[in-house]
Amino acid sequence: MNLFINGEKTSFTLQDEKNARQIADAIADWLRTRGRIIDYIIIDGREYSQPSSSELEKIFLQNIQNMDFYSLPFRQFALRCLTDVKNYMDKFILSCRSGNIKREFDNAAEGIRWAGKMISEALSALSIRPETIPAGKIPLAEQMKICEIAVHAARQAGAAAEPADMEIKKISDSAAEIVLSLGKLLRNARLKAIEETFSLAETSGLEEALRQAVLPLEDAAEMLKEAAANLQKGHDLEAMQTLRDLAGALGGILHGAHSARKAYGLDFSMPDGGDNIDETLQALTNILRELLSAMENSDYVLLGDLIEYELAVIIPRLKTIIVSIADFILHTGQ
Repeated sequence: MNLFINGEKTSFTLQDEKNARQIADAIADWLRTRGRIIDYIIIDGREYSQPSSSELEKIFLQNIQNMDFYSLPFRQFALRCLTDVKNYMDKFILSCRSGNIKREFDNAAEGIRWAGKMISEALSALSIRPETIPAGKIPLAEQMKICEIAVHAARQAGAAAEPADMEIKKISDSAAEIVLSLGKLLRNARLKAIEETFSLAETSGLEEALRQAVLPLEDAAEMLKEAAANLQKGHDLEAMQTLRDLAGALGGILHGAHSARKAYGLDFSMPDGGDNIDETLQALTNILRELLSAMENSDYVLLGDLIEYELAVIIPRLKTIIVSIADFILHTGQ
C-alpha cells in the first residue's frame, strides 16, 4: 500500500510491517516540521482529508490489520498509539488538579484517570521482551491476557467520555477506538493460533488443544453480532472479514474434533439429550460450506440467515461438545 502525504509519495509501504514505526515517525515529522495539519493522506488510492492526529491513529490501525500482529514493530506501533493517548489523559488530570479547569469536569477527570489506568495495564501487557517470545510469537496465554485488558480498557475509556467538553470526549472516544481495534486484532490472532494448533496437533496433544479451543468460542457470539451489524449498515467487506476469521477458527476446531472422534471412536449423545457428536459435527460442516459459498457469491441475505438461525444456535452446542470430548479423552487416561 503506497503512502502519500500532502501529495508527496513516501518511501514507506504498509505492506512491510518492519516499517510500521518509521511510517508513524514520518507522520509525526510532517506535523512537527510543517507546523500545520496534514491536508490529506492517501493510502492505497484512498484519500483521507485533513485527518487529526487521533484520526491518523485510527486510519493506520484500520489499514495495518493485515500486518503480522506478532512482529515487534507492530507492537511498538500499538504502544506508541496508546502512549500518546495516555499522555493526553495525564495532562488533562494535571490541569484538573491545578485548577485550570471548571469544577464540573471533576467527574470526567476521575473517569479518564480510570481509563488511563486500564490503558497503562494494556501498555504493560504489550511490553513483552522480545527474548521471551519463542519463534517471534506471543504465547497464547499472553494473547488472551492482552485481549481481555484491551477490551476492558476500551469500555472504560468509552465510559469516561461523558462531559460536555468536546475535546475530552474526542480523546476518550479515540482511546476507546484504538484499544478496541487492538482487541479485535488480538482476538483474530487468537483464533488463527487455534487453527494452527489443530493443524499441528498430534493425538497426544488433542485434549489440551480442545481445552484451548473453548476460549475463542466465547468470542463467537460477539463476532456474530458484529458481523450482523456490519451487514445491516452495508459494511459488507468488514462483515465478511469477521466471518472469514470465525470460519477459519471453526474449521480448525472441527478438524480437531474429527481427529479426536477418529482416534478414540467417540459416539455418544450430548448430556442434554441432543444430537450425538458425529451428527452435530456434520451439521457444522454443512453450515461452514454454506457460509463460504454465501461469502464467495456475496449472498448477504443468506449470510444474515446463517448468522441468525444457524451459527448462533450451533456454536454454543459446539462449545459443549468440545468440553465433553476433552473430558472423555482425559478420563481415558490416554
